[in-house]
Amino acid sequence: MESNAIEVHVHHLRRKLFPGVIRTVRGIGYVLDKPGERTGDNAS
Repeated sequence: MESNAIEVHVHHLRRKLFPGVIRTVRGIGYVLDKPGERTGDNAS
């Protein structure tokens, strides 16, 4: 059985921080961005 402790903590951080600061990168993990700023090819 897998633990979802990391996902729960990230969920709480996302609610407390500026929206969009924590971004999930599939196959890599999580990335912290500056508030209001996104980088990468898929930024919209």
